[in-house]
Amino acid sequence: MKKRKAWTQGNKQRVFAMLDKGMSAGQIAEVMEVTRGAVMGLKFREYGKNKPSSPPEPPKLDRVSENLLKDGSHWHRKCLKCGKKVVIPKNQFICKTCKELPVFGGMA
Repeated sequence: MKKRKAWTQGNKQRVFAMLDKGMSAGQIAEVMEVTRGAVMGLKFREYGKNKPSSPPEPPKLDRVSENLLKDGSHWHRKCLKCGKKVVIPKNQFICKTCKELPVFGGMA
């Protein structure tokens, strides 16, 4: 088992530089003489802090979808049958198109 040592600022910067180059955690661990888990822990604790992050884009909706979502009776989500992202009433999980299939016996 490899000896445990504290991360110095210089070592952290070396690890981040290697991560930027695309090296794997195992490769970095061999170079730095630490375990792969130590590199992974550092990566997930501190690597993201040094990178600027952009907020995720909201889903694009058409006007009909926007109006339905405003009143709170419908949600924009994936249909469990076809996987399409559509506006579905709150307590339902399958879109109207899929409900009209013979498998569901024309439930819509």
